[in-house]
Amino acid sequence: MIRPPLPLCGALIAAVALSIGACGPGSTPATTEATVRPHTSTRPDPVEALTEEPAPAPDTSAQDLALVAAATGEAQRAVEVSRRFAAPRLWRCDPAQVKRLTSAKGLKLFEKESDRLSSARWEGSAQLRQRVPQDADYWRRIRWGYVQRGICDPERFVLDGIVEARFAGAAVWTHVQIAPLLSRIEARLKASEQGMPAFNSVSSFSPRTVRGPFKPSRRLSNHALGLAVDIDPALNPYLSGRELAFIEKLTGARIARSASIDAGERWDQLDNANSLYRARIGPWLDKMEAGIAAARQKKGGQAQARRLERALEAVTGNRNLMRAADDGFLSLPRHFVVEMEAAGLTWCTDFGPGADLMHFELRGHKP
Repeated sequence: MIRPPLPLCGALIAAVALSIGACGPGSTPATTEATVRPHTSTRPDPVEALTEEPAPAPDTSAQDLALVAAATGEAQRAVEVSRRFAAPRLWRCDPAQVKRLTSAKGLKLFEKESDRLSSARWEGSAQLRQRVPQDADYWRRIRWGYVQRGICDPERFVLDGIVEARFAGAAVWTHVQIAPLLSRIEARLKASEQGMPAFNSVSSFSPRTVRGPFKPSRRLSNHALGLAVDIDPALNPYLSGRELAFIEKLTGARIARSASIDAGERWDQLDNANSLYRARIGPWLDKMEAGIAAARQKKGGQAQARRLERALEAVTGNRNLMRAADDGFLSLPRHFVVEMEAAGLTWCTDFGPGADLMHFELRGHKP
């Protein structure tokens, strides 16, 4: 009888010697879809030290205004958004604040000041609570992460730098400079022969730290800056390095992950591995079950049976690998991935040690 799933560490490695090759533990990031809330065009409530100073209007072309208008759904909002392209000076740390952040004494005082401001600002702004719905204590903890990223007025950033756009039929809170990109992508796809795909889930802004397969961190995720977009995470999961190694060994397919490689080529290799995996994982599972049964029948075969059980359980206890047996691990269409990268949003197949297939982000951008 197969025992309950054991810890994955080392079990997939056992499958290397017993069946198909190197493999090991894997994990899936706990992805939470961002809740989309109705947008209100009214200005945020005045709160302590949160000024209403307007941003200067930059030189904005009619084409850019049209793109922003299409992304936000209202022309007046588009004019307001276009002015915010020059607004980072309102939320970024000024030279004096940077100096405070580089000294131990200044850093400690700055953190205390951040904690003091966080509650008053969160309680005092309905629009901030709309974008950060958790609670005041959550905002206090997450707020310091923004300061460490050079955003000394996080409330101003969230209120002015995060806007509501429409993409793939959904309302999405995202960074003000991502919104026109999404509009451009959708317009080009709708005009293409393949058309604009339909998705179950699209999310961008989520005020949180990096999580999932990584150790707990105070480092902000790019989602906290609205600079990343996740598409259908259940069907395009984060695959760890060990999960990818198992898939490659089982299928014999090569998976190129580097973002320096053409997006279409990366998609082709992942799609090929996806098809082969769905075809071969079932027979592999059957083979392992048969091997366990045969080992149990042999004299002195109990140790071998236990090794096979652990190897099998390392796969059957892995949500990504088992879900992929039925649904695969890639549902994004090729032309969609290529268009997203052409517009400047990197498909994160090289995210850490694995491949974050749901995830696109604007890299190298200072919020």
